[in-house]
Amino acid sequence: MEHLIQNIKKGIEKIIDAATVFSAWVREWINALLEQLRVSGTQSRIDELHRVIGRRVAQMRKEKTVSSAIGQLLKDAEITEALAESDKLEKELAGAAEDTSDEDAYATEAHEKKDDAAA
Repeated sequence: MEHLIQNIKKGIEKIIDAATVFSAWVREWINALLEQLRVSGTQSRIDELHRVIGRRVAQMRKEKTVSSAIGQLLKDAEITEALAESDKLEKELAGAAEDTSDEDAYATEAHEKKDDAAA
């Protein structure tokens, strides 16, 4: 009987040791995950600030209020390509908006003709 009690105590000690190791592992894993989230949030904020800077430079370019320092930036090939693509996309969006308004006007006109024919 005493031998059985000793085995149970040893088993309990092993379970406690395993739980301690597991707890430390989970704590480290959670800390690593929280750090990853913090870094990701910081990177997202940096990306948002870059977008704000880019939008402002593009706006200044359109308004022709570009200083000589920014003018030098605008000569950079990568920036020039990005601005050209941005202009192209803006024109496509403007064209899509006009197409939508044309379709709405056509639908309204067709609906009015239908109402006139019914009257």
